Amino acid sequence: MGDPHQILRRAGLLAGLAMIAVVPYAYRSAYTFADAVRRTARLSPEEVLRADLISLATLIVLAALVGSAFSERYRLGGLGRWPTLGTMRLHLVLAPVVGVVSYLAFGRVLATRLPGTFPEDLGWALAYAVKGAIFDEVVARYGLMTIFAGLTRPAVANLLQATFFTATIWKGLGFFGVDASYDAYFLLSVVSSFGLHLYLGSVYARHGLLPAMVLHFLYDLRFLLHALLLLAIPGSR
Repeated sequence: MGDPHQILRRAGLLAGLAMIAVVPYAYRSAYTFADAVRRTARLSPEEVLRADLISLATLIVLAALVGSAFSERYRLGGLGRWPTLGTMRLHLVLAPVVGVVSYLAFGRVLATRLPGTFPEDLGWALAYAVKGAIFDEVVARYGLMTIFAGLTRPAVANLLQATFFTATIWKGLGFFGVDASYDAYFLLSVVSSFGLHLYLGSVYARHGLLPAMVLHFLYDLRFLLHALLLLAIPGSR
């Protein structure tokens, strides 16, 4: 399982980075969707934020410990190494391109339907991209996918984590008082989410956590594109 001190150091560093990355997102979500939260949970934004931070901290620490202790043992990529990115030039180009295409195809429509999912401010857009790259990868790939890999083969673990995190779309929409419309835009977003999780899981399994983080960040540059388009096109808000 490796040196316990090294495992704890690695887990502590990753947990700290993931917590820093997710705090702005949690804060903004609690206040952006304050009215929906009051209707659904009958809680103030402050109460929601406090509960979220406690649960997120617990989730992050567990995920970081699991990944640090068992990732390589379960035949996954572990933390990964930067030189592996030299073999991923095509991925480094495709990730932002696919993110832009997905935004233009259906992301902008969904952003209009559920204001706040795509921030209008460049600073918040960058914060969302950082959150996806660090927090999501630590929890989804380094944590849950590693747990699944301990129960089955890595390929099946990848499929399970992609299915699980895609399914959370419905839970999130329901909490914020939004019903799934099941039209082409919504279904495309579901397929896109599943494909992204599956793709990043395969990158993590083969190359490790760090490359998956980089590719996730490049994909989520779509958030910055949204904010830039709102600035560039008057009246598009």
